[in-house]
Amino acid sequence: MSKTTHIICILDRSGSMSHQASEVITNFNTFLREQQELEGKAKLTLVLFDDQYEVVYEELNIKKVPPLTSGTYFTRGMTAMNDGIGRTLNMLQRKKKAIVLIHTDGYENASREYTYATVKTLVDKLKKKWEFIFVGGDINAREMGSNLGIVRTANVSNSVFGTQNTYANFSNTTSAYREGGLAKSSMVSMVEDGNFADGDAKPDIFGVTADTLLDSIKNDAKD
Repeated sequence: MSKTTHIICILDRSGSMSHQASEVITNFNTFLREQQELEGKAKLTLVLFDDQYEVVYEELNIKKVPPLTSGTYFTRGMTAMNDGIGRTLNMLQRKKKAIVLIHTDGYENASREYTYATVKTLVDKLKKKWEFIFVGGDINAREMGSNLGIVRTANVSNSVFGTQNTYANFSNTTSAYREGGLAKSSMVSMVEDGNFADGDAKPDIFGVTADTLLDSIKNDAKD
């Protein structure tokens, strides 16, 4: 009998995410549809955090998860990221096979229960069998991920392109992990287009960089 994969999505819904809320909804739903079409057992847990903590779905059969809407995902408040991650990992840490997907655009500023160090302790224990992906919009995701014990990170832009890249990263890695565990998901390359991306700008899911597309649009407007 194949193991159930637990897909754990922890999404920032603090006030700074307001300008990309509709993109988060659209691209999360694309990610969800792609996962629903795959074979194999999976359950999804969706957590939203600002300075409050909300579990939207807990271990719901992936086939039965409804699309995200503006009635569920709306922005407010500050960024209690450590509490959002720590409380979720503590709740689900007994699961055998899980992938944790974290999306934020801001730095921790409101947690009361967990610190970087206490979250890192949980991550270090679980990452021997779990996959963790940390994506940050125009923040240093690599540094923040390291503080949390997460190696697999991506720096994306706070833009339409960056949000598309975020959920493409999530979907590609989740699909690989469901099929072949850490051995397969670790081979998936993260797409980056943000200010803190390594080296030269990385291609986005359309095959060109976000900066190139924006420059092209600007040039077309001048013609």
